[in-house]
Amino acid sequence: MLHSGKILVLALSFALALAGPASGQTISTELFAKQNLTAADQQQIETFARGQLERLENGDSAVRRISRRALLAPLQSPATSATFRLAYSRLIVAPLGQLSQAEQSDVATSAILILGWLATDDSADVLLTHLRAEAETARYGAAIGLRRTLLLSTGEQSTAPAATVWKAVRRLTAALPTETSPYVVRAMVSALIASPRETSGVELAEALNRRLQQPLDDDLVNEPNLHFLIDAYIAAAFDLRNELIQPDQDNQDLLDASVELGARYLVWSICLHEMEMEREIDLTSLAEAGEDLLLIAHLSRVGQRQPEVISEIVKQDGWPGAREALLSWVGVNGVLYKRPYDFVDGEFIKDTCLED
Repeated sequence: MLHSGKILVLALSFALALAGPASGQTISTELFAKQNLTAADQQQIETFARGQLERLENGDSAVRRISRRALLAPLQSPATSATFRLAYSRLIVAPLGQLSQAEQSDVATSAILILGWLATDDSADVLLTHLRAEAETARYGAAIGLRRTLLLSTGEQSTAPAATVWKAVRRLTAALPTETSPYVVRAMVSALIASPRETSGVELAEALNRRLQQPLDDDLVNEPNLHFLIDAYIAAAFDLRNELIQPDQDNQDLLDASVELGARYLVWSICLHEMEMEREIDLTSLAEAGEDLLLIAHLSRVGQRQPEVISEIVKQDGWPGAREALLSWVGVNGVLYKRPYDFVDGEFIKDTCLED
C-alpha cells in the first residue's frame, strides 16, 4: 500500500511533467499542424521521436525532464492535427509501452503521462493494461493517463474513436468496485467524470454502488488515506448532481442509480462513524453530498420534494438521530422500497450496522 509521502511524490511528478518549457531537439509548430505529411516530414518526426525517447530512457534526471517536455510539446499544442497525432502515435506507442514498465519511477511516470496525451486507441490499450497491475503507482498512472485521453476524445482533432472511449469507461468501471487504494479510486473517479459518453453518469454511479455494497471492515476503518476515498465519493456526487439538474435530463437509469448511490453514501457514512476508528474523520460532507444526491434524484423520479433532514441532524445533534431518519428511507418498508422504485425490501441495510 502506498504511504502518504509516496503518494504526494507521485502526484507531484505528474504535475511537474507539465511544467516548464521544452528545450533541446524540437520540431516546428508548422509540422504539428499539417493535415498531410510528406515522406520527409515522416522522417523528421521519426528522427525527433527516436532521439527524445533514447534520452528519456538513458539520460540523467535533468535530461529526462527535457525529453519528456519535448515529447509532450506536440501533443499539448492546440494546433496539432489528427494526422500528426496518429503518425506520432504509431512511432512512439510501442517504445512508451516498454518504458511505462521501467524500474525508474520517473521514466515510467513520464511514459504513462505521454501515453495519456497521445489519446489514440493504441495508447489507450497500453494504459488499460496497467489498470490491473500489482503496483499501485501503475494503476494510478493508468487512471490519470486515461482521464487525459477521455478529455481529449472530443473535438475536431480527436483521434480517440467512440469505441476507445467505451472501452476505457468499461474497464475503469470494472476495476473501480474492487480497487484497494483510495488514491487510485480517486484517480479512477476523476477519469470517469471526464468521460464524454452520454451514459457516463449512470456508469459511474453503478460502479460506485457495486463498490459500496461490500461490507465495511477494519482495513477500511484504519486506512490512513481514507480521506482520498471520501474526496472521490464527494466529487462523484457533485458531478452526478450537475447532470441531474440539467433541464433536458430525462434518463431514468441515472435517476435510479443516483437515488441508490445517495442512500448508500448515507448508510456508509453512518456505519463508518459507528465503528471504532483510531482517528477522527469528518464524514459530515459525505453525508450531506449523499442526502443532496438522494433528494434531487427522488424529486425528479417521483415529483415529491423532501426536506434535508439527515445532514441537518448530523450538524446540529450528532449522528444518533441521523440513523433513525435514514431508516425511514432504507429501513424495512422504507420509502425506497415502494413505487416507483424496485429495490428489494431491506437491501440497503443488509450486512450493515443498520440491519439489527
